[in-house]
Amino acid sequence: MDEHNLDDMLEHWETAIRDGKIPAPYCVERIAILARKKKDYALVVSICEQYISLLNKIYPKNEKVGIKAGSTYAAIEDRLVKAKLLLEGKKIPYKKKAQIKAPVVDINLIRRGKKKWKSPLTNKWVLIEEAVLDYYRLSGWKGYSHEGGLILNLIKAMSFPEIGMDHRCTFIEALYAQNVAFEKDRFEIPWLLKNIKSATKNQVKKNFARMISTEEYEVVYEMGGDTWTQTKSESVLQYFPFLEGWMLIQLYENLGGDSIYKIAQIFATDPYKYRKGWPDLTIWKDGEVKFLEVKSPNDTMRKSQETIISKIMNPLNLDFAFVKISSTPSY
Repeated sequence: MDEHNLDDMLEHWETAIRDGKIPAPYCVERIAILARKKKDYALVVSICEQYISLLNKIYPKNEKVGIKAGSTYAAIEDRLVKAKLLLEGKKIPYKKKAQIKAPVVDINLIRRGKKKWKSPLTNKWVLIEEAVLDYYRLSGWKGYSHEGGLILNLIKAMSFPEIGMDHRCTFIEALYAQNVAFEKDRFEIPWLLKNIKSATKNQVKKNFARMISTEEYEVVYEMGGDTWTQTKSESVLQYFPFLEGWMLIQLYENLGGDSIYKIAQIFATDPYKYRKGWPDLTIWKDGEVKFLEVKSPNDTMRKSQETIISKIMNPLNLDFAFVKISSTPSY
C-alpha cells in the first residue's frame, strides 16, 4: 500500500469497510490530505462523515470517548468543517499562531560553507547539531542529536513487557495508532501505557537488544484463503542508525519513568501528530534533562516543532530551550 497514492488508500478504506472493520485513523487522515490536494473536497466530506458515523456507533455521544479515538475524532471533525467550507467556495478562517516562549542560549561556532561546523570538542567538521552536542559534552553532558529518535524508541521499549520479534521495527506511531496489518498487532492504548508506568531498566535493556537484533523471523500472511510466509531480519538501526543502548538506559534514569509516562500519554492521543517536530538535541547530566532546538542563521520554525513545544514541552514543564547559533567563518 502506497500511502502517497489516493487510489491505494481508498482501496484500503473500502476493504476495511467490506470486512466490517473500522479503518485505521491514519488511513482516513491520508485520504483527506490527498483528496484535498486534488481539491476533491466532496470526497473529504464523504470520508470524514462516514468515519465520524462509525466512531459514533462505537462511542455514543453520551459516553466518554476513549484515549484511542478522542483526538482522532476531534481532528476528523475539524477536517470535515474545513472541507465543507472549501466545497462551498469559502475561505478557511485564519488562525493566528501562538507565540512560542522559551529560553534562548547563544552559541558561536566556526562555520565552513553552509553545512559544516567545527566541533569545539574534536575540531572536526560536522553537522551543526553534532557541533552543539559537542559544545555541551565539554561541560559533562551526554546526549543524542537526531531529534525524536531516542525518546520515541525509549517509549516503545517501555511499552512492552517483552517486545515481539515482529514488532521490533514497527514505528511507535503505527503501534499506538493501531495502523498495522494484522489484528494480533493491535494493542490497546491503556495496556501500552500501563506497561510504561511499570517499566524497569532491565526491561528497556532487553527490549532494545531485541529491537537492534538482526535475528531472522518469519511473518505469516493470509489473504483470500492463501497463506504464505516471509523471512525478515531488519533491525531498528536501519531507521535510527545513531541509537545506542546506553542512551536509552541513561535517558530513562535521568528523565524518570513518571515524566516518560506523561509524555507517552500525550503522544498516545495523536501518534502521527506527535511523531515529528522533536527538539534536535536531548541531553542529560546528574538527573537533569534538556531538550534543545538548534536554530542556525536563517533557520525557521516548523509547525510540527511548534506543536511539540506547545503541547508537550511547555505543559509538562520539561527543560526546553532554543540554541541560537551565530557563526564565525573559517578561512
